[in-house]
Amino acid sequence: MFEKLKYKIAEKSVEKSCRKLADTETAFNKFFTKSNKILIIIPTLQEDADKIDEVYQFLVEKKKSIKLLRIASVKISMLNTTEIINLKEHDYNWLNLPKKEFLDQFRSELFDITIDLETKENLISGYLTKQSNSNYKVGFKKEKSDLYYNFQISNSSINSEISYRNLLNSLLMF
Repeated sequence: MFEKLKYKIAEKSVEKSCRKLADTETAFNKFFTKSNKILIIIPTLQEDADKIDEVYQFLVEKKKSIKLLRIASVKISMLNTTEIINLKEHDYNWLNLPKKEFLDQFRSELFDITIDLETKENLISGYLTKQSNSNYKVGFKKEKSDLYYNFQISNSSINSEISYRNLLNSLLMF
């Protein structure tokens, strides 16, 4: 019961914080082609994290500088090939949201695009996408995705691999 109440308070806190962060008007003409530095938020479910290799390889082929953000202890195959930001247990406050110290350090890094690969509703990945210092915040359509992303991709509820292919096809258009 207490955990549910904490989650509701965290949810309201995130909504309030995200509404304060107004998105600047951005032109999406060639936003992917012109981008260089990309932050990828890794999914929290291991079965989804296992399927992100195709996205990662696509970005490598396009000569993008990639940094990964891991908010759950999932194993990833590209562990030694790129920079990783790990959100650890001590980085969370009592509401299970990232602490101010983590957010300050996180916001100090500049990215051209932030891509949230979480296909299910996830308060923390959406919140961190919105908090990221990038003009383009890409994620999958979910119940509250309008709050976090300015570029949304259709989501396949059947298979995250299909969702990731939709993402790549969408990025190729830009």
